[in-house]
Amino acid sequence: GFEENSAVGVTSYTFDHCGHSQKPAGLVIENYLTRYPVKEKENFKSIVQPGTVCKVSNAHWFHLEPAARINGRAYKTSSGRSRRAICVSTELLRIHHYYTKSTEEYAIKLARGSTRAFDPNQVKRMMRKIRDRKMPVEDTSILQLLPELKRVMSKQLA
Repeated sequence: GFEENSAVGVTSYTFDHCGHSQKPAGLVIENYLTRYPVKEKENFKSIVQPGTVCKVSNAHWFHLEPAARINGRAYKTSSGRSRRAICVSTELLRIHHYYTKSTEEYAIKLARGSTRAFDPNQVKRMMRKIRDRKMPVEDTSILQLLPELKRVMSKQLA
């Protein structure tokens, strides 16, 4: 229902390691069920129609053409209005960001993606920083999709 829009703002939830130091067996959506609390529209990602973008400030901030519509609402690039107020409902669409997963997986991610020498203490510092943010809350909302996901996966593996 958003095809005619220039962009869709989607609330993004960051999930934590759930106490896993090693990569657990099973699916990510089964193993990581606690996330950091955010107010809806506080932490978001943008899905944009490339043809409506006038300028890109960074991977999260896009300047759109003057007649742009975001989530069905008019948007004026020059207004300075925060995009947080125009995120689509989390009941309709949300992003689950599994930033760290287990401590082991996070270390591998850092080693693989780092442009500088890998620092094992960086893993500990980042895990501590994430842990100290706010107390994680349980979020099992994605589990409603699990039976269908497993059904599709079993067909593809057969």
